Order: sequence, then structure tokens, then C-alpha cells
Amino acid sequence: GDFDFIKELFELYKQNFDEKKSLLETAITTKHEKNSILYSHEFKGSSGNIGAEAAKKISERIEKACREGKFDLAETLLGEWRETIEATWE
Repeated sequence: GDFDFIKELFELYKQNFDEKKSLLETAITTKHEKNSILYSHEFKGSSGNIGAEAAKKISERIEKACREGKFDLAETLLGEWRETIEATWE
């Protein structure tokens, strides 16, 4: 039923995070504007899709920092981002 669907959404979200977190981290640490915006935007959207508002907001802050070329700020936000997203499925 609905519970199984929701559980599956969370599993896909976690799988996506596990597969792509290093892509976002690398994009930010190498100051790759296009990829850092792309991956942070993707995490913002997927977090919003499952109702993970805190994860959505931190992803949005990272995306904004990358759009403004503030990669040092984006990099400092990565720790909070990881903790927030991991707390989503705990």
C-alpha cells in the first residue's frame, strides 16, 4: 500500500545520495560551477519530493552559494548537508 510506496521513495532517495554525494563534494571542492549547481539542485528537488524540508533547505543554501561563486561557503555547508540528509532516514 501507501507505506510500501513511501518506503521505496526513501530507499531511492538514500541510494541516490549514496551514489551522488561524492559527485557534489568533488564539484564543490574543485569549484566546478555547472556540476555543483546541477547536483545541489538535484538534491534540493529530491529532498522536496519526499518532504525532507531541512535537507531541501541546506541543499538550496549550497546551490545558492555555488551560483554566487562562493565555493568556500558551499564547502563549509557540506558537513551540515551530509548530517541533515543522513538524519532523514534515521
